[in-house]
Amino acid sequence: MSGNTFNLLSEPWIPVRPLGAPGVQLVGIREALEQAREFTGIEDTSPLQTAALYRLLLAVLHRALMGPKDSRDVVTWWNDGFPEGALKTYLQTHTPRFELFGEQPFLQVADLPLEGFKQSWERLGAEVGGGNTTLLFNATRRIGHLPPALDPASAARRLLEHQTFALGGLTKKFTTSALGAPSATSAMILARGGTLHETLCLNLVPYTQGIQDDLPPWELPEPMTVQTIQGFYPGKEKLAQPVRGVAQGYAWQGRSVRLEREDDGRVRFLAYAEGVPPNLTAGWRDPMVALRTLKDGTLYPMKLSPERLFWRDFEAVMPTHARETYINAQEKARISLGSPPLVLEHATDLYRRLGRGGTPIPLMVFGQINDQGKIEMWRSERYELPTAAQDDNVYQFIPEALDLAKDTRDALNHAVRGLASKLLSAGGRDAHKDDVSKLARSLGAEQLYWSSLEDPFRAFLNTLGGDADAALNSWDRALAKVAQAAWDVAKQSAGDDARAMRAKYESEGYLMKHLNTLRKGA
Repeated sequence: MSGNTFNLLSEPWIPVRPLGAPGVQLVGIREALEQAREFTGIEDTSPLQTAALYRLLLAVLHRALMGPKDSRDVVTWWNDGFPEGALKTYLQTHTPRFELFGEQPFLQVADLPLEGFKQSWERLGAEVGGGNTTLLFNATRRIGHLPPALDPASAARRLLEHQTFALGGLTKKFTTSALGAPSATSAMILARGGTLHETLCLNLVPYTQGIQDDLPPWELPEPMTVQTIQGFYPGKEKLAQPVRGVAQGYAWQGRSVRLEREDDGRVRFLAYAEGVPPNLTAGWRDPMVALRTLKDGTLYPMKLSPERLFWRDFEAVMPTHARETYINAQEKARISLGSPPLVLEHATDLYRRLGRGGTPIPLMVFGQINDQGKIEMWRSERYELPTAAQDDNVYQFIPEALDLAKDTRDALNHAVRGLASKLLSAGGRDAHKDDVSKLARSLGAEQLYWSSLEDPFRAFLNTLGGDADAALNSWDRALAKVAQAAWDVAKQSAGDDARAMRAKYESEGYLMKHLNTLRKGA
């Protein structure tokens, strides 16, 4: 940091891992893009900050290169690097708008006053008790709480994280409540390359329509002011603004923030209010988000679930194959195409053009899980998109494997609920169904079952292209083994007295029949 400035193009704030090095170093946007081949990727301790940083770099590249027009452009950039002249000119032109502090602070509202809008910087962090996050002990809610000072690099990452993942909820400044960021609650899926450069190329989706209007905040003729923001909230209304393209969607200014810099350059407090409300019904499609199909045929963004890992919905990311069965108005079953993330369709096409069609594509999945305005958890997961998934003759095995896992889960639950019911029944009276459900959940069989299948599913994906029948047979054996282990845990939890022994014996018949079918098929 030189003097009282902190320019995000040159100051170190993005955590990257150099090739062949054990540690992580901080770099600015310029170095991250110009030397992207020297780094394996972005590695922040926060999955949300990692995703937000990737999206920022992609937004800058889209605008600097005004494209790509198609994947052939990206093939050139993959082989030769990003055009130095275009990138250098763009960054020089917009250098002042990447200042974290000053007259036009990055992703902030410069004239937002501290009085009446003051909050701790912790308002920006998902895990430190900002907003509606409920913690057992939340120091930020104490009167007179003095937050620890945050260095500018950390403050920049927190700011970017919050603008990307801010949830809708009460704010009570210019209006009662603010809308969430465009993709705040969606599962964000990125293709991952061997270097940061490859990862950026794999996720640079082609587009040309509307590119001239897709202005991110740092390109707007005039930066956001309090008067501008207030104009979006006349009375009790919200004048939601359309998301005009990839760059705007990746760097949406959904909250009005102004970091309050102390004498030493660090940040303790900030001014905070509603920002630009996004209109998500105006044709915006986030390239990183898969779409699923509701029963009425409408599409909605795929989200992470607190109770299930992403692999259980893996069918949704299959290029050209994501499908959902739903019932139409005539109550007839139909097959409706969902839509996999555009970044994966692009990555698949790019690999084909590069002659790497037989190479599995590593995936990164980021996201948070919320209950309305409250964050419950956030996480990242990694998988590989197998080459075989692009083959119509092989693809069918993936939904078949997932359906078989659900059928086995149902058989396990049938046995566990039977066990719980018999343990609770006394004097010839049936137990209440709610009590049966509570006891069945407490036995922990289903939780153990699903958590034990993640590694076998990865192995199934990895072997699918070699021999699909053998891969499915191995999956059958894994399901039988894991379900048996989960049932054994439930039986052990039930006790070993005469009543429990009888309940176990009378409850497991349906499950054993199902497991024997799996073993014979394998």
